[in-house]
Amino acid sequence: MNNIQRKIKQSKIVAVVLVFIGMIVYFAIPPEDHNCFDRIQNYDETGIDCGGKYCSPCLIPARPADVEDVEIEWVQAIPDGPDNYDLVAKIINPNSNWGIKSVDYRFSVYDENNNLIGSETGSTYVMSDISEAVEHRQVEENSKLSDSIQIIKYIVKNDFETQDEPSKVTLSLNNTVWQEIEDLKKPNIYISGKEFGYVTDGTAFYRASGVTNNESPYSFNRININVVLYDDLGRPIAAGTTNQWTVKSGEGWVFSFHWDYPIEERIFYLDYQIETNIFDEENYIKEF
Repeated sequence: MNNIQRKIKQSKIVAVVLVFIGMIVYFAIPPEDHNCFDRIQNYDETGIDCGGKYCSPCLIPARPADVEDVEIEWVQAIPDGPDNYDLVAKIINPNSNWGIKSVDYRFSVYDENNNLIGSETGSTYVMSDISEAVEHRQVEENSKLSDSIQIIKYIVKNDFETQDEPSKVTLSLNNTVWQEIEDLKKPNIYISGKEFGYVTDGTAFYRASGVTNNESPYSFNRININVVLYDDLGRPIAAGTTNQWTVKSGEGWVFSFHWDYPIEERIFYLDYQIETNIFDEENYIKEF
């Protein structure tokens, strides 16, 4: 082997070593664009310099002593077709100025012998007070309205499939992060033009619609709408959830639900809920 060949071989070995060292450094030390010490919540961080793939987990702050915990009023598996169910929970937040920034939830479904059939998981938020109280509208007498001052949150998981009939459903809430909400941040959003009724043209069984209104000074990337149907005993018998994207200040959009599966119980009233994640800075549309 002459000197030229020897130098070429040495250069290749050095290059391989440098690449190997670079890979070790890259995976051992977060790259600059995932800085966990810049005192800014950026990239995939879930808090300031914490959370995400590269930074240490965020500490979960304790709930202040004067802040009451949310109440799980009911949890149900509602039939929505053959071997198909909607898992729905109604949560009450008794606090007017405190909401839940994030919380992990789990629906657990059991049969009549208390055997676990399956589960559904996810994460969500719980708002505090908004401008419009929850409206209960009588189906038979549209002029009668009943307003509730409770702050209601519906969690809806559609399309839980099982051949075993659910006998019991539970909901667990974990990793709850509470946050105080400034009055300035409370969104002025509500639903108008509510229409609902049975469908007679054969395209569906029942339908409900309305118009979202965003009278907040903020524009939102996403607004969520939930509708729950109740019978005359106050039991939930159907539910639907949808969302709207890019709802600017002073604007709103029409939404519509329809249920194809016949509802055996008599529908007595509907509960409309509108919400938006005021805790997520990315939910606010930046105006330039």
